[in-house]
Amino acid sequence: MKRLIPSVSYSASTFRVIIHNESYIGRKIWNKQDYQTTGVKWRDRSEWVITENAHPPLLMKSYLPLQKTVGRQAYRRRCNS
Repeated sequence: MKRLIPSVSYSASTFRVIIHNESYIGRKIWNKQDYQTTGVKWRDRSEWVITENAHPPLLMKSYLPLQKTVGRQAYRRRCNS
């Protein structure tokens, strides 16, 4: 039987980007950068405009602690090899 979804392996860096990007849990964040200054200047998180449930989440919020643990383990394995 042919698989409909091919097996995919992700690199540690891809995994790290996914677990730190709040868009994957349904949040939309605005006003992160200050464009009035030259160069990239990040605003304080308290100034960000965060919209919860802006779209259906791709990851459940309850998975995030587990994903961060697995991500750390993968990073340690890569550094120790």
